[in-house]
Amino acid sequence: MKNSQTRYNAYNLPFLGVMLVLIAVNCFIDFEGSFATSTLLFGVAAGSFFGSRKTMQCDVELYEKTLRVIQEAARGNLEPRIVNIDPNQPMAQIALGINDLLDQMEALMRETKTSIESASQGKTYRNIFNEGFR
Repeated sequence: MKNSQTRYNAYNLPFLGVMLVLIAVNCFIDFEGSFATSTLLFGVAAGSFFGSRKTMQCDVELYEKTLRVIQEAARGNLEPRIVNIDPNQPMAQIALGINDLLDQMEALMRETKTSIESASQGKTYRNIFNEGFR
């Protein structure tokens, strides 16, 4: 199973090569401000090559599950959840947090609906919790 860092590293050297070619072309073509542009391009290339070592590695499968659940929530479907979460994965806390957020939203919406239905029937003993349930 590949993680996102492995996928990125496959393109790291070609990207560095393209950036170095752009720097070389920029140095040989005499544009105004070419030194600043070359310096900027070099910084991007160096940052991409050396900065990528500090990126978070995550399980692609968990990432894709999380993305699917978030996309469904954006469409208004709050029922899907992220399941089979390995607590040792870096994204585990994010996935668990998303599940908790969806649980809270679903419960708040259900409680609000019930409170409004009760109020329309003249039953005013139910309260809507604006701040959530925690």
